[in-house]
Amino acid sequence: MSLTDFLIEKSVICKNTLQDVLKISEQTGSSLEDILISHNHVNPKDLYVNIAGYNKIEFADLKQYPCEKEIVDSSHRPFYKSLNAIPWKREGDGVIIAATKITDDLKKWASVNFEKYRFAITTPFDIHHNINKLFVDKNNFEAIDILSRYQPQFSAKFLFKNVQTKFLILFFIAMSCLFFNFPKQAILTSFVIVSFFYGTTLIVKTLLFIIGMIRNKRTGGAQELVDLKDKELPIYTILVPLYKETRVLRKLTDAILNLDYPKSKLDVKLIVEEDDIDTIEAIKELRCERIFEIIEVPFSMPRTKPKACNYALQFAKGDFVTIYDAEDIPDPQQLKKVLNIFYNEDENIKCVQCKLNYFNREENLLSRLFSIEYSTLFDFLLFGLEAMKIPIPLGGTSNHFRKTTLEELYGWDPYNVTEDADLGIRIAQKGWQCKIINSTTLEECPIKIKAWIRQRSRWIKGHMQTYFVHMRNPNELYKKTGLVGFMGIQFFLGAPVFIFLISPIMWALCLCFLLGVLQLPANMPIWFYSLMDISIIMLVIGNILHMIQAYVAVQQSGWKGMTVSIIVYPFYWLLHSVASFKALYQLITRPFYWEKTNHGETSFFTG
Repeated sequence: MSLTDFLIEKSVICKNTLQDVLKISEQTGSSLEDILISHNHVNPKDLYVNIAGYNKIEFADLKQYPCEKEIVDSSHRPFYKSLNAIPWKREGDGVIIAATKITDDLKKWASVNFEKYRFAITTPFDIHHNINKLFVDKNNFEAIDILSRYQPQFSAKFLFKNVQTKFLILFFIAMSCLFFNFPKQAILTSFVIVSFFYGTTLIVKTLLFIIGMIRNKRTGGAQELVDLKDKELPIYTILVPLYKETRVLRKLTDAILNLDYPKSKLDVKLIVEEDDIDTIEAIKELRCERIFEIIEVPFSMPRTKPKACNYALQFAKGDFVTIYDAEDIPDPQQLKKVLNIFYNEDENIKCVQCKLNYFNREENLLSRLFSIEYSTLFDFLLFGLEAMKIPIPLGGTSNHFRKTTLEELYGWDPYNVTEDADLGIRIAQKGWQCKIINSTTLEECPIKIKAWIRQRSRWIKGHMQTYFVHMRNPNELYKKTGLVGFMGIQFFLGAPVFIFLISPIMWALCLCFLLGVLQLPANMPIWFYSLMDISIIMLVIGNILHMIQAYVAVQQSGWKGMTVSIIVYPFYWLLHSVASFKALYQLITRPFYWEKTNHGETSFFTG
């Protein structure tokens, strides 16, 4: 009797279900077990109990009777994961090995490591659960400390080297002396220098914007799909970090199930903190397809998204990995578009970044302005960075990698609160490339100023971390990224933060000059008056350039009714200054604190 006949006889599945499953198996090449589980045709435990019965061997209920700690070996943890097997318990002078499938590789491994053994059948979920519980310290090390241990130069755990700290202290002492002894001259000179720096930075961004616009038009709006049959498609792991996200779970699972990809080849890790009981219970209540696996992250510091992703990456089954946030709605064909790049373009492309924007962009003025900013970034500027081979600070979601790439990079930096931007720079330092494609993931835009500042302050703090980390050794960064790449990092990553911090002061001084409140000293040379005029013009031009970019973005996106929002666009950038000062304060007082963004507050979810 075949296994399928046995399952029908035991009423695990019916004949109609079997026909559907066999058809899917023929199309995708997936195993009977994977299809039955991923399509919710059976309960995993019921399935594997009957598989054990068919093979006339014991079923190992690892939930009720966990593995004996004394017989598991932490050095064999990679084999437990790859073989989907683990020593379960002693039996006389031998052991029972629990496995999902008894393969030749498993038999070979068992014969090398045990004199006496026999096999039992269990579910893959129970094996993952036991590995998670048995190797907490080892799992935590790989999630938290592996980068800082093996590549400390790229870890934000050690944010300031002694040289950087001494330089910053000396700089502030020198500036304080100048302002104390020559206050008016120092203020005016600083105004001129910063104004030119401000204007130059925005001119560079405008050039990148234009290059990105040309590049985007050349590549065309549509993105080709990978020309593979479902049987040839690889397993794809989707990491979804969740923390207190009960309100968005249903729309999240629906969005992932809407992906144009075989369910049996999706490996979705819902990553939750082990003490987030409400989210864990909400996931269980959904009774969603078994492609969704809960990965519980044990409490440890820092409590950040990159640490959670590193933890779950250890359980990833896919050859390719991406991250979606809790509220994301990705393009249904995104995975196939990404695979087309990995399979058919330059092997040096190690990351594919998809475009991001907001589904609730028309909710209020703040969401409109934020959407316009996102469009200028993802529809234009990132294409410009790619064209100029400037390191790309990745977005926090919808970036896709080969799993081997992430392993070679030691994953994300758990101490960096913009782990995405940092990873983009590390990829460039390896001599690799990132590719931007026309596939959009829609996210939820904060609709309240307080929530926006919380999110943006975290981003800016992370950009500060990333800049300081990679500028520890400027000469090495220059060698690895070249002149254009090095200057791109200065203008695109370092400069904006400085501009956000200095902008309110600059505009206040500008207003004082125009109103005659602040006069130039009599002993200043005549040419300095011209410099002052040019500096003020640079400030004005910078804002005009911002507004022009915003207008182009709105027109190209075809967003009706949003053009009027551009009028207040300069005032929107003042919010960045508020967030920047908060970010600077937190960088000093709470560098690794993750300022969480609450989701599910828009009418899209509540209405």
